[in-house]
Amino acid sequence: MPVRFRITPMTYDQLAMAASAPNSSTPETIPWAWYDSQDLASNFTTASFFSATSNDITISNIEQGNTFSAEQYFRLQAITLDFLMGAAQINNAAAQQYDDARIIQDTARTIFVLTLGQKLYAQYPIHAIHASGGVQAIVQGGPAANALFNTVQNYLADGGYVVNGAILFPPKQTFSARFSAVAAALTATRKVRLTFHGELFRRVL
Repeated sequence: MPVRFRITPMTYDQLAMAASAPNSSTPETIPWAWYDSQDLASNFTTASFFSATSNDITISNIEQGNTFSAEQYFRLQAITLDFLMGAAQINNAAAQQYDDARIIQDTARTIFVLTLGQKLYAQYPIHAIHASGGVQAIVQGGPAANALFNTVQNYLADGGYVVNGAILFPPKQTFSARFSAVAAALTATRKVRLTFHGELFRRVL
């Protein structure tokens, strides 16, 4: 894959200016991703993301529930959704990730809903919110059924649902990111991770 960033020559003066804001009204801008994970139990009808903080950064990195910190603006560029499921024996009915992923998408008809303040900004079927990346597996096995394994990912890592900066989160503005679904039985509780990719504007330290 080709390199995706430019090498831009800069003078020492330009570097010094880039490292520190010229005044208090000029924030720095960095690429950033906010993510949160939730467990989808059998017959779930709703799931709320970013509503609570976690001490485990493998689960979530949100700093405050349903809002962003003071003096931090976040411009959303894309949304991704990952099914956090490991490979499992295909003959084990209690561990059929593929079946459950299809049930979550198709039978439960799960919709992603985003509101900012009291205004609706997104209402997408989760079919449109693709994976952020991960292992690409080939299913292999011998003659015995228990030698077969399956794994699942939410389509290709193609950038997810792209909004191209059309949604901006101001600091201290409450928002709600949730799933809405109809009850459908799953073979097991499934963990999913929702990620907001974009640009973080913050005060230079």
